[in-house]
Amino acid sequence: MSVISSDRQRFRAHKIILASASRYFEALFLGAGKHLHGTSSPGVDGDDMQIQLEAVDAESLACILSSIYHGIVDVGEGNVEALLLASNYLDVAAVKAACCQVVTGQLCPLLFHVRIES
Repeated sequence: MSVISSDRQRFRAHKIILASASRYFEALFLGAGKHLHGTSSPGVDGDDMQIQLEAVDAESLACILSSIYHGIVDVGEGNVEALLLASNYLDVAAVKAACCQVVTGQLCPLLFHVRIES
């Protein structure tokens, strides 16, 4: 499946992995997310689902997907605000917590790699 950012960048992902890390995707894939602000449609080949996220930019989406797949998120002064908004929107608790730690000064704001423990 593909997830498309607000600035039209496409990212490949797996539904089960996204749903396990994000309440937004869990609700979307289980059918309870009809009220969510994002659109899903079949891909060009008919087999590939596409989800368009109008509220999440490519840089934030890349960071969130990195955290989901690799357990590491790049967060610092330059992206903490956008990443906090995106992780809150997608309800990715681990990224949201890392951003909050940077905002509250619990992590050095110049720290770029934060290992996320599950």
